[in-house]
Amino acid sequence: NRARPYEPLLLVLGTHRLFPDLAAAAYTEIAGAEQYLHQVFHFGLGALEVDDLRIGATPLDSYDEVETEWGDGQGRIALVAGNVDSEAGADLTDTEWHERTAAADARRIGIDLTGRIFLVDKDDGGIKSHSVRVEIEIEASGGAIERHSVRLTGASPAVIRRTLAYDVTPGAYTVRVRRTTAPSGSSRVNDSVAWTALRSYQADEADYAGQTRLGLRIRASGQLSGRLDRLSALVRQKVPTWDGARWTAPVATSNPAWLFRWYARGLRVDGRLVAGVGLPDTRIDEASIVAWGAWCEAQGLGCNHVLDRATSHADVLTLIAQCGRASPTWQTGRLGVVWEDRGRPATALIAPGNIVAGSFAVEYAAGQAADEIAVRYIEPDLDWQYNTLRRRVPGAVGPPTVAATLTLQGVTDAAQAAVECNLQAARQVYHRRRFSWEMAAEGLSITRGDVVHITHSLIDGGAAGRLAGGTAERVILNRGVDPGAGGAEMLFRLPDGTLHQSAVARPPGVQGETDTLDLAAPLPEAPDAEGAQPFDTLWRLYDADSPPLRARIIAVEPASDRRVRFVAIDEVEAYHDAAHADLTAPFPLRPARSPRVLAVAFAEDLVRVGAGYAVELQAALTVAGDWRGGVLRAAVDDGPARIVARLVDGETEARWLAPPAGVLSLTVTPGTEAAPSGRPFTAQYRIVGFLAAPLAPANFLIDVLGDGTRRLRWTPPPDPDLAGIVIRYAGQGDGDPLEWEDMIPLHKGHLTASPLETVEPPPG
Repeated sequence: NRARPYEPLLLVLGTHRLFPDLAAAAYTEIAGAEQYLHQVFHFGLGALEVDDLRIGATPLDSYDEVETEWGDGQGRIALVAGNVDSEAGADLTDTEWHERTAAADARRIGIDLTGRIFLVDKDDGGIKSHSVRVEIEIEASGGAIERHSVRLTGASPAVIRRTLAYDVTPGAYTVRVRRTTAPSGSSRVNDSVAWTALRSYQADEADYAGQTRLGLRIRASGQLSGRLDRLSALVRQKVPTWDGARWTAPVATSNPAWLFRWYARGLRVDGRLVAGVGLPDTRIDEASIVAWGAWCEAQGLGCNHVLDRATSHADVLTLIAQCGRASPTWQTGRLGVVWEDRGRPATALIAPGNIVAGSFAVEYAAGQAADEIAVRYIEPDLDWQYNTLRRRVPGAVGPPTVAATLTLQGVTDAAQAAVECNLQAARQVYHRRRFSWEMAAEGLSITRGDVVHITHSLIDGGAAGRLAGGTAERVILNRGVDPGAGGAEMLFRLPDGTLHQSAVARPPGVQGETDTLDLAAPLPEAPDAEGAQPFDTLWRLYDADSPPLRARIIAVEPASDRRVRFVAIDEVEAYHDAAHADLTAPFPLRPARSPRVLAVAFAEDLVRVGAGYAVELQAALTVAGDWRGGVLRAAVDDGPARIVARLVDGETEARWLAPPAGVLSLTVTPGTEAAPSGRPFTAQYRIVGFLAAPLAPANFLIDVLGDGTRRLRWTPPPDPDLAGIVIRYAGQGDGDPLEWEDMIPLHKGHLTASPLETVEPPPG
C-alpha cells in the first residue's frame, strides 16, 4: 500500500470499521463509451467477516455498475488483474512513431487511445463525421513484430475513448504507436488524438493464503473522481471461544480473553506463523483466561482495534488485556492475565513477623492531583472518530485546573469508556497511597494480583504477634491482649502460609488482658503438637466490624537472591462500586473502619511540683480503625472517675497527675462524651509512685589522684528526676573510726555521661 509502505498487513481485533489497503496498483479500462476503475483491496489477516461496504458515507451498492469478487481460498481474484504496470503514452501530433517499453514478462498489452474527432460543415455549420487511422506495432525481444491498425471515428465534440488489448506470449516487448492520418490544418477539422496509457498485464504469483482480498470493478464515468480512497467496511475477526466445555470453531467476538488467547497462540497459514506470538497451548494459562473471559462477558468488556503498524507482541497483549481491565503475567510459568475482579479472598497475612525489618513503607501520592479525568475512545456513531468523556474527581471545586487525559485504545463502546472514566477518577480517591515491603522465602508464594491482609503500626496499629503454644481450641499468645466484651476476631497465618480465621473469647473466669484465648473455629493442628513450631504462626486480633486492611499486590520483583519486594494498593470495595457508566453519580464513600482501642501501655514519672514531687502517669494507646481521638476517664481504687485527658485527631498519648499510690482504672472512649464513635476500652494499672526506691548507681569506682585527692565515678540510675546521691564515707582519723556523708546533686545532663565529682575527706 502506498499509504503505508513497508508496514505489516492489517490485523483486526474484534470488530472495527476498516479502511482497507490497496492490494495492487489501480488501473482503468474503457469499454464502449465508459471508463471503468479496477482496484484490489486488502482487509488483513485472519478469518474475517466483512460487510457494510461504503464509499465515504454512501453504501457501495448505491453506485451504478459495480462488480465485486472476494478472493478464493488462496486469495486470488479473477475480476481484477493483480499485477499491472501503467505508463503514460504520448500525444499523436504527427505521423511519427512513439515508442514505449512494456514491463518484463508481460502477458497482455493494453493501449488507451483518446481523441476529439469531428468535422464542421462549411455550408450549414453542422457537425459531420470524421476519422483518424492509428497504427500499432508490438515488437518482441526476438524481433518478431505484430502490427495492428484501428480507425477512430467521431461525429461530435465528445471525447472518444478506446482501450485496445492484445494477448501476447509472456516476454519483453517494445510498443510503438503512430497516426497514419496526418493532422489537418483546417479550422473546420478537429482530429486531436492521444495515446494516453500503456498497460502491461503480468502474472500475479504472490501467495495470498490466509488473507481477505476484494476485487472491485466500478464505472468511473459520471460518479467517481480518481481512486476509491474512502472505501471502508465493517470487519469482524473470527476466533475460537469457550462455550463452557470446549473451544469452539472460530466465530466473531470482541471478548478480550478470547482475542488474547488467539493472539498468544498465533495465526498460522499452511503451518506457517503469519501473526501473533505462536505459543503452544502448554505455555498458555488457559484456566485463568477462561475465568477472565467469563468475567469480561459479565462486565460487558470488549476489544475492537486495528493493528496497522509494527508493534511488539508484548504491547499487543497489553493492549488487549487493558480492554478487559487486566494485564499479562508469566508468574505461573505460563502466559496468563491478572484482572481487577472484586471480592477476591485474601491469601496471606502480612505482619511485622514476616516483613523484613525496616523495609515496610507507605508512599502517598505527591503533587497536585487531577481534578478532572478525560478519556478518548472511538465512537462508531461519529464515523469511527474519537469522542471524549469527562468526569470531575470527587472533592474538586471550581473550574478544572489539572486534567488527566487517557486514550482508550481498543474501546469503541460509550458505556465501557464511561466505566473506565469513573474508575480512573476513583483511583484518584481510593488509591492515593502505596505500600511496599520485602519478605524472605515466604513471599515466593505471593503473586501479582493477589489480595492480602496487612497489619503494621504505620497503617493501623493493630495488635499482632506470634503464638507461644496451646491447643487447637485454646491458644497461648506471646503477649496479653484485651478481646473486649464480644465480637473479637483473630486471623492466623499458619506455618504452611494458609490463613485461618476464628472468633475469640477469654477463657471462663478470666478478666482484663490475657494471653490465652478460646477459638470458636479450632486450628487445623494444635500449636503444641509434636513437631509443630507455634512461633511460626502469626496472629492478628481485630474487631469483627474492623477487619485487617486488605491490599492488592500490583508489583512483585526480586530484591536480592533471598528477598522479594512487593508493592500494593488499598483493596477498597468502594473502588469497585464506581464501575458504572453514570458520570454524574457521586462516588460511594470509603467505608469507615470503626475506631477501637486495642491496648494501653502505662508509664509513670516523678515530676517536681512546687517544693515537692508528684506522680505523672502516661498512657500510650494502641488503636485501630478510623481513630479521631477520644476521652480518658480514670478512677483510683474505689474513688469516683474523672476526665483526665481529651485526645484529638491523631493523638494517642496522654499525661496527667495521679495520686502517689493505688490501683488505677482507666476507661478510653473513642470520639467524645456526647458522641462516642466506638466501644469503650478499660485497663488497670497499679501506681508505684514514691513507694519505689530509686535504683542504685552502677560501676562505682574510686580513683586516688597524685595529690591524694579521691575521684569518684559511677553510672547513674535510669531515673531522670532523681535529685541527688548520698555518699557515705568511712575511714580512720587519729586512731578513731570516722564516718560522714555528703550529698552530690544530680542533674539530667548526668544521664548522658558518667558523673565526675572530687571530694576532700578528713585525714585518715
